[in-house]
Amino acid sequence: MQRNPFIAARFLCIVVSTVLLTLSPQVSKAQFPWSGKKLTADDYLAMVVQKIKEKDYKKAIALSYEGLENRPDYMDLHFMQGRAFMLYGNLDSARIKFKHVMTESPRYRDAYLLGTNLEIQMKNKEEARCVIDDGLYYFPFERDFMIKKIEVLDFCRDFKAADEYIEKLINVHYDDSIAMRYYFDYKFERAIYYTRLGNYAKALDCYSHILAYDPNNKAASEGRLNIEIKQGNMNEVMKQINSELVKNPRSYEFLTKKAILLSDQMHYAEALEVAEQLIKYFPGDSRARILHYEIQMASGRFYMKEDPYLVFQGILEKRPNDKEALAYIINLATAKGLHNEALVYENKAIAAYPNDQEFLKKKIGTLEYLQRYSEAALVAERLYRLNSNNREYRAQVIEYNILSGRQFLKEQEYDSAAVDFNTAIRLEPSNKEAILLLSETYLQQKKYEESLTVLDKGLNNNPDDVDYLYKRTVVLQEAGLLDLSASQAMAIQKQYPNEKRYQNLVVDVKTAHAKNLMSIDDYDGAREEYRTILRLQPNNWDALNGMINLESGTQRYDSALYYADLALLYYPDNRELLLKKSSVLESQKRYTDAYLITGNLRERYPYNSKIKQAYIEQRLASGIELNKQEKYDSALVEFNEVLAVSPRDSNALNYTCNILIEKQRYDSALNTANRGLYFYPENEQFLLKKAIILDKQNSYNEAVATADSLVRFYPTLRNIEFTDALKARAFRNEIGFMFLYSTFDSASNITRANIASIQYTRFTKWGSITGRLNMAGRNIGTGLQGEIDLNVKHGSKWYSFASGGISNEIVFPTIRLAYSLNHTFRKVYTVEAGIRYLRFDWLDVTMISGVIGLSRDWNEVWGNIRYYPIFQGNNIFHTVSSTLRMYITPSTEYVSAGFGIGNSPDEFSRNYILNENVRIRTYSFSMGYTKIFRHRNTFNVTGTWYNQALHSGYFRNQYDVLFVFLRKF
Repeated sequence: MQRNPFIAARFLCIVVSTVLLTLSPQVSKAQFPWSGKKLTADDYLAMVVQKIKEKDYKKAIALSYEGLENRPDYMDLHFMQGRAFMLYGNLDSARIKFKHVMTESPRYRDAYLLGTNLEIQMKNKEEARCVIDDGLYYFPFERDFMIKKIEVLDFCRDFKAADEYIEKLINVHYDDSIAMRYYFDYKFERAIYYTRLGNYAKALDCYSHILAYDPNNKAASEGRLNIEIKQGNMNEVMKQINSELVKNPRSYEFLTKKAILLSDQMHYAEALEVAEQLIKYFPGDSRARILHYEIQMASGRFYMKEDPYLVFQGILEKRPNDKEALAYIINLATAKGLHNEALVYENKAIAAYPNDQEFLKKKIGTLEYLQRYSEAALVAERLYRLNSNNREYRAQVIEYNILSGRQFLKEQEYDSAAVDFNTAIRLEPSNKEAILLLSETYLQQKKYEESLTVLDKGLNNNPDDVDYLYKRTVVLQEAGLLDLSASQAMAIQKQYPNEKRYQNLVVDVKTAHAKNLMSIDDYDGAREEYRTILRLQPNNWDALNGMINLESGTQRYDSALYYADLALLYYPDNRELLLKKSSVLESQKRYTDAYLITGNLRERYPYNSKIKQAYIEQRLASGIELNKQEKYDSALVEFNEVLAVSPRDSNALNYTCNILIEKQRYDSALNTANRGLYFYPENEQFLLKKAIILDKQNSYNEAVATADSLVRFYPTLRNIEFTDALKARAFRNEIGFMFLYSTFDSASNITRANIASIQYTRFTKWGSITGRLNMAGRNIGTGLQGEIDLNVKHGSKWYSFASGGISNEIVFPTIRLAYSLNHTFRKVYTVEAGIRYLRFDWLDVTMISGVIGLSRDWNEVWGNIRYYPIFQGNNIFHTVSSTLRMYITPSTEYVSAGFGIGNSPDEFSRNYILNENVRIRTYSFSMGYTKIFRHRNTFNVTGTWYNQALHSGYFRNQYDVLFVFLRKF
């Protein structure tokens, strides 16, 4: 039962805004295409609504697409596009749009209301229920949604649920005029519907509900009167009319009805009297005069014809209990087809002669003709009680109780149906029809035990009755006792192997049992059930489909693929089966085979979002797998295909960007990152990738600006860390301060030998250059040393270190030179080869040393070992040192430990007495901690202990503590 939909508030707002835009020349000039100004999404929305108003739906759809390119997340525009699709007749596209709006904006109320109308239009009953139930989840008890729910129930012909729900509506919105109007309209339509079916009791109930809320409702009162008339309850009708005339003796309406009713009953004298009253009260009314004339004419015709029916009627007016006259007039009324009149006289006859079997039989016949089986059954029982030995009467009682029960069952009045069927069984315990119908009645009420008890009683009398066994199987299935139901179904099928009906029963029960086993994870049991079904019906859709799902779900993909191919033999080109096969192939990582299937399906169903999404996911999975195998070119082909189908796919954009960065195609990578930001403004991943790419392109200022945006939108520790590191790489200057606190003890003597340093570093594209001034105050004077360090990159794997220093010959060597060449291989190893030169003019000593080193990186651990052969004159000395770092935080915080044998020319605090120390056995051990703050401030503290065995037999210890602070700017 369809009704006019309520206009949603949002749509009203859109329409009003459109009218205003259309009427206002200033607005149109500023916002429409001919103004020369760029259109906003709101402008497109207004134009789309205008085109829909003009019924130019094709243009409305085109404009909505243009608007969505500017603002893809504008739900109002998505909604209006769906409305345009719906009006244009493209219902599948409209459904996709409404689903999109409901998914992206779950509280968009109009999408649910119009989406429900769409499903009703497409005759999708279950989908219509789902959509309106989703809407009611977000808008419970809202009037429009409750009304729409009633329309859906009405559309699904679930009248009982609709009747219950409309009572809920009026209980919630009892003071809402629209809800009340809808309630009245619904009850009126339902009353008309029941009247057409002849179910006058329910029709009267509908009118009574209306009159309960509006006692003066003219239409309801009139409807109730008409039903009473149809039922032949003339006395009741006349009572109601007279009651109304007591309230208002001059009521034109009821005086007219009384005159007509009396005329229909052939009480012409009284009818003429009422008609004359009408003329008296309404002398100028032409209708009253016409009515008076028609009654006069009917009266004249009556007395002219005077047929037997009228004669016996006249007799009964004088002698109401005349048995013969009653019998004749009942027969005449029945012959004329006046069954309601016949029933009136039958009631009068039975009132006068309660036990007259002939009158009771006549009444039973009339009630049967009027399909009032419940009343017929009661009269039949009365007749049977008068003659309980009469088998015909007994059979008649059983027949009418079964007919009455069927009628109640059809109207879902299960309790009344059960009473009638039980009456039939009481009279004939072995009546199969009554037993099966009573079982069905209990089944509909979900009273499974009662239903089985009834069937078991029937089986006690006839144990092999297949109809009882069949029904029992169905009840067991509905009760959830699927194992028992399945075994009984198999027994029936075995007894009747060629009966298709029983084979189908086995299939239905086994299918339900398999699904139940699946729900409790009994996959082996479910597998056996499906195999049994396929042995009976090799092409059974549910079994084939279930086996594919089961085998796929248990990761038995080869078996799932076998059943998918088997199903396609019976259902070639079936869309759902092809999708399932594609899914299985995807699970087997046979992505190419999978997306070949979904690609072909896309050509057949270009607007199917499910197929499109499957195709995209399979292409994407193929690209990811190729990317893991480092087949970057092939992976790019897959990702580009995804982007061709879905330009907004964030995963494809992400992976494409990563591969392009890996292949050092930075311009293309930057375009991809920008494309991602176009579709997903302020997206964290794309902002991060863009900053990384700009950094690799040495566009530090742009990289820093992008990183700042990243931190502003997503101030996580990781992003802050990245931004600080990026800014640090953009800094080209660094200043540093160092202080070495050093003490010596030998026997009872303790000597301090401290050194302070200040340095400046300039970072360049090829490396860095550092200038350093060292100062050491001693009792013999103040030592000063100037140093310059160079770090030069020769490529991605080679780099050099060079250093030179000169001093005033106090504390420090007169000249110090150093050079090392380093090579990195396998990404984690670095080898070093170099030379060191020290000159002490005041001692006239020159020392030359080689250096060979190896470093290894283990992610969180870094190690280094060096060997120095030191040449002084004709002597050669050997030194080995090692260092190990353990990173607490990657690249920014670590602890270090060192161990050495001998005296190294690179030891800052000791090289001024190296010419002496190289001859002494020395062991050293160090511990340090380094922390880099925000990638620009470095703090280090290192403690070193040296132990030397002097020639005199004594030992000397040296304790160094080095403090370092560096800052980039």
